[in-house]
Amino acid sequence: MPLSCWAISRVIRPSSSAPIAYPTVWTHIEPVGAADALSQLAAHTFHLDEPGTLATLARLVGDVPTYTLTSGDLDEAVDAVLNVIGEAKVT
Repeated sequence: MPLSCWAISRVIRPSSSAPIAYPTVWTHIEPVGAADALSQLAAHTFHLDEPGTLATLARLVGDVPTYTLTSGDLDEAVDAVLNVIGEAKVT
């Protein structure tokens, strides 16, 4: 067992229920399905209560590829998005 895991196991009792969170420091972009994309867009959309807004978002995510991006570095995030855009143009 790595020393860091041993140290953590000594601090947190195995029977305790504690949330676990970890930072991401790498850039990762991956495709997601339309349902996940619609859920994320809806959660971050203004005026979702206006007629037609959700239907418009649903059409949008059904018509284009959708991705999730995790990044701890802006330059890497920009590169990842540009790579995806470049791949979309080729296909």
